Amino acid sequence: MISSGLANIIRHQLYLMGLNLLSIGLASHNVKATVPSNILTSNLVISNDNLKTQEHLHRISEWTKEKKMKLNVEKTKNVIFNFSKENQFTTEIELDGKIIETVKETKLLGTLITDKLDWNRNTEKIVKESNKRMVFLHKSSKFTSNKSDLKKIYIQQIRSKLEQSAVVWHSSLTQRCKQKLERVQKSALRIILGDQYLNYKNALNVLNLQSLEERRESLCLRFAKKCLQVEKFRSMFPIKHQVHNMAKRDNEKYIVRRTLTERHKNSAIPHMQRLLNKVGTKKRTICRQIDQYVPVNSRSC
Repeated sequence: MISSGLANIIRHQLYLMGLNLLSIGLASHNVKATVPSNILTSNLVISNDNLKTQEHLHRISEWTKEKKMKLNVEKTKNVIFNFSKENQFTTEIELDGKIIETVKETKLLGTLITDKLDWNRNTEKIVKESNKRMVFLHKSSKFTSNKSDLKKIYIQQIRSKLEQSAVVWHSSLTQRCKQKLERVQKSALRIILGDQYLNYKNALNVLNLQSLEERRESLCLRFAKKCLQVEKFRSMFPIKHQVHNMAKRDNEKYIVRRTLTERHKNSAIPHMQRLLNKVGTKKRTICRQIDQYVPVNSRSC
């Protein structure tokens, strides 16, 4: 994966492209396609002449020149996604004649992406920055006890940071990361309610808030539905076409991408495909119950 300063220019396109790349969960460089299987690739430097990544980067460079833009080579980073223990390798990708630095982690639109494709470092960063913003809520609680005002401050200043790029990493979070994020909201609710705070569940009900996990789930579903409205991104959620008209009990509308690893299965796109199918199944169940409903007055005695 190549991370570049160009992201600030075409942030929405790169965001969705990066989302799709993360859902694949594969290395940017195809070792098997460039190195024979009988050659040991441990600590091997693969020539960029044989890499498709170099070709793609060259085309991107030409495209930016045509659009009268310039890539910042110093801000451009190369990340290798390689989960093989035996076939470890590195590359020397070039941009405009200069070698791009290969790093283990990089920041793309405020989100930390590591070569392991886990979200531990990103979660730590979000929690740390959210706790810094908690100072503002602490100070505000000393000047006002209005729960509505304090709730608004929390939502705008703190929760917005806790949900930054959540559709990308939500489905791949470990239980430990979920608890770290939830703990920040729990602390914020304790500040807002003060002596009236009993427990986390009660505080959510009193302030009419969702848990962060529920919020992220709804954000993922909303994002998927918005993608369906855009022709360019609709292909991420292909519709399953039936060869017959038989009505099945659990018929899924969207094709769920076939996955070979647990990492790919829990990534963003397959998760949102399952979410859309889950919502469709729920709607069909409700419609079926309505069709089967018989008013009391119409029942024969």
